[in-house]
Amino acid sequence: MAKSTLTHFGAVSRSLRRWSFQQGDGTVRVLGVYLGADIRAARDKSWAEIVGKVRRRLTLWAMRSLSLRARVQVINSLVLPMVLHTLAVHDLPAQTLQMILTAIRAFVWRGRPSLIAYATLVCRVREGGLNLRDLGTVRCALRVKLVQKLLSGGGLAYWLDFLQEQVGRCGPCGLFNLCGVPTVEQVETLDPLFAEVMRVWGGARRLLGATIEHRDQVLLQPLLRNPCLAPASRPLVTTLLSRAGLHQVHHLVGSEGRVDRERVIRALRTNAVTFSPKVVVALCARVESALPDSWGAVLRRQPKMGHGGAGDPGGTLPDFHVSWGGPPTALQAMTTKKWYRLLVDKACRRPTAEVAWGQLFPGRDAGSIWHNVDLRFAGPDIFGTEYRIRHRRIFTAVILRQIDKDRYKRTCVRCEKEDETLEHLVLSCSSLVPFWVAVCGLLARCCAWSAPTEQELYWTLIFGLPENSKTSDIWTTNLVLAVARHAIVVARNCALYDNKKVNTWQFFKNWLRRHLRALWTVRPAWIENCSCSRATLCSMVGGQLMFNF
Repeated sequence: MAKSTLTHFGAVSRSLRRWSFQQGDGTVRVLGVYLGADIRAARDKSWAEIVGKVRRRLTLWAMRSLSLRARVQVINSLVLPMVLHTLAVHDLPAQTLQMILTAIRAFVWRGRPSLIAYATLVCRVREGGLNLRDLGTVRCALRVKLVQKLLSGGGLAYWLDFLQEQVGRCGPCGLFNLCGVPTVEQVETLDPLFAEVMRVWGGARRLLGATIEHRDQVLLQPLLRNPCLAPASRPLVTTLLSRAGLHQVHHLVGSEGRVDRERVIRALRTNAVTFSPKVVVALCARVESALPDSWGAVLRRQPKMGHGGAGDPGGTLPDFHVSWGGPPTALQAMTTKKWYRLLVDKACRRPTAEVAWGQLFPGRDAGSIWHNVDLRFAGPDIFGTEYRIRHRRIFTAVILRQIDKDRYKRTCVRCEKEDETLEHLVLSCSSLVPFWVAVCGLLARCCAWSAPTEQELYWTLIFGLPENSKTSDIWTTNLVLAVARHAIVVARNCALYDNKKVNTWQFFKNWLRRHLRALWTVRPAWIENCSCSRATLCSMVGGQLMFNF
C-alpha cells in the first residue's frame, strides 16, 4: 500500500490518513484525460493539450498543396476526432472552442481572410456549403444525447444517477425540470459538464413536442419557461408565481382543468407576496389561455391525481418527439447524427450570393444553383472553380482594383474595353463570343442541346442544366460546360497574373480530353456505358478511346 497513491476527484469528500496510501494532489492523467480535485483545473489542462495537438496537426497538413474541399476533409476526418474523447469527459469552454475554430478557419483559408462565412461552410454541398463539421454543434448533439439516454432508461450506467441528481437541482420540479427551459441562474449552480448539458438541452427543448396522455404528466408540468405553455409563441415567465412557490400546473389548476384564482391568492398571502387583485386576475387568465386544450381533456378524462406531491419522482415524463421535415420522430429514435443534422440546420446560414444571382435572374430559384456544383467525376480543380463562381468569390479586376489601385485596372485584361465583373468574365466578354459559340456548337452536335430563350442560355452557361431537364445527356452537357468555365477562369488568370495569352478553346479541348482519358483509365466500363459515349462526345475504336471534337 505504501507504493499506491490515493487521489480524490471532483467534490468527493477526503478521508485523510484513513489508509496508508500516499495522498495525491493536483491532477492525474487517466486514459488520455486529466482528472483531479479541482474540476476546472483538470479540464483546462486537458483542453490545453488537445488545442496544442490540433494546432500541430494543422500545421503539418498546411504544408501540403490541398484544395479547399480537401482541407475541409482533413478537418472532418483527422482533426475533429481528436476532440471527441475529451469532449465526452469535460465540458468545452467558450474560449477553448473559439481557439479551435480560429485554428480551423486559418487552416481552411491558409491564414487569409475568410471568403465564405463559417456558418455557410457547415451546410450541405447542395445548399452552398462543404459539409464542414461544426465542433459547437457536435458538442450540442452529444450533450442532448446524454439527456436522451436518461429519458429512455439508459441501463445501469453510474453517470445517469449523477445526471438525474443534477437535473433535480436545476429547478423545483424534480425530473420534470426537463420539460422546461432552465434559467442562467439555475444552470450556474451545477457542475461544469452537467451545466453545459442542461444549457444545451434548454435550446433543444424548444424544438421538441410532448405527447401527454396521463393526468400526472399534466399536473407535474412546470409553469415557467415551458415551451408547451407559450401564449403568443413566448414561454410563460413571471416572478409573481415563483415568489409564491407556484411552480407546477397542479399548484394552480383545479379538478376541472381550470385555474383556481382563490388558490393562487391564498398562496400569495401565505408567502407574504404583495399583489394586486387585477394583476392576479390577468395572470390567471393568461395562464389559462396558455394551457393546451388537450391538457384540459386529459384532466377531465382522468379526474383523480396519481402522484404524491410536487416533483414526485413517481410521475412519468411525457414522450418527447421531434418534428423534423416530415412526420414526428420519437426521441428514442434520434441518433447523434440526426441530432447534429437537426441542430446544424438551425445554425447554418444560406449563402449571400443567392441574393445577387436572384436579382440577376428574376423568377429563377437561386437555391438551385448548387445542384450541379458537385458534378460526378468532375475533379477537385473543376469543383473549386464551380464553387467559387457560384459564391461570387472570383477576384475580378473590379475587386482587385479595390485591393491594389497601383497594380490593377478595372478593365478586362482580354478585351480591354469594359469593366471586368463576374458576369463579364464568364459570359459577356467580347473575346469569349467565338469560344461560347464553339462550345454551344459542340453541345448541339454531340448532345442535341439548345437553349429556348436567351435567359435560359445564360443560366445554363453559368450553372448548367437542372436535374429535371428534358435533355437526355445531362451529365455530359454539365461536364462540358463546367470544363468550359474552368478553362475561361484559368486562361484569364494566365493573362492577368503571368502575362501569358492562352487559346481558351484549345485549352478547353485539351483539358476535356485529359479528363475523359483519366476517367477511362480508372473506370473504362463506366465510360463505355456512360452518356458521353452515347452522345458521340467520344467513342471506342479498337479498344481505344477516340474523341469526336
